[in-house]
Amino acid sequence: FEGSRGSSNPHEIRIELDDPRPAATHAIDNDPRASRVRICYLPEDSQIGFVKSDIKTQLLDAAQRLVQTRGHNGFSFRDLSLEVGIRTASIHYHFPTKTDLAVALVRRYREALGEAMADIAVKKTSLAERLEATAKLYIDTLNNDGRVCVCAALAGEYLSLPREVQTELGKLISDSEGWIVRFLAEGRNRAEITKESDPASLARLWYAALQGGLLLGRAGRAEILDDVAKALRRLTLNEK
Repeated sequence: FEGSRGSSNPHEIRIELDDPRPAATHAIDNDPRASRVRICYLPEDSQIGFVKSDIKTQLLDAAQRLVQTRGHNGFSFRDLSLEVGIRTASIHYHFPTKTDLAVALVRRYREALGEAMADIAVKKTSLAERLEATAKLYIDTLNNDGRVCVCAALAGEYLSLPREVQTELGKLISDSEGWIVRFLAEGRNRAEITKESDPASLARLWYAALQGGLLLGRAGRAEILDDVAKALRRLTLNEK
């Protein structure tokens, strides 16, 4: 609820209801003698806009959970409406089509992953620490109710995905591998791996193995992903 400021009616309150139209609110006369409800519409820049944004975030959060557990083709807007508790018409206001939703979801996931990897680059100095922290991101994902990375979830459905979603998925893969390439290249410059090592090839191996480990870990034993990470470390860093 938000009391109306500067209103000529001191008893007027504004309540946002589940309405797909922009900034729609209902003004109610807060008077025991009043029995009528008046509908008004606030400007797009109204302070109540934060509620609309929060709903969009909730939709993306719920859609990400569904993608990571069921896949893109495993849920509908109806499922999403039950998760968030709003009508499907309201979902269509924020995301007209499921393609729009998936594109926004993958883009947000890519940005969040970039922030996480940038944080690792700042807080971890050695290659061993950076690779371990990178692997932990995927291990923690699997330990969160058996979820997998958005990339792993969508890659298996790649041929059935809309072209726009395929494009965003490609950017996610490129960015993810790019961070590992950076870590390995900087590690090679510090002689933490051999000069003959190819950072690009090693990064592709790391990324593919971690994604595969997620899927096998969910289908079999979660420890599989830990074993994969340890094997990659031994191979990359020549650990015994």
